[in-house]
Amino acid sequence: MLETYNHLVSLEIPFSKPKLISQLEQGEEPWIEEKRCPLVLCP
Repeated sequence: MLETYNHLVSLEIPFSKPKLISQLEQGEEPWIEEKRCPLVLCP
């Protein structure tokens, strides 16, 4: 994903940098939202 972003930047396409790209550039791990069932469905 970071490589794809860098290719788009090299083409000078104007768009804002996604938060995920900033995290990857800083060496942070991307977070994954845990899927949980609603309380009314969980025993």
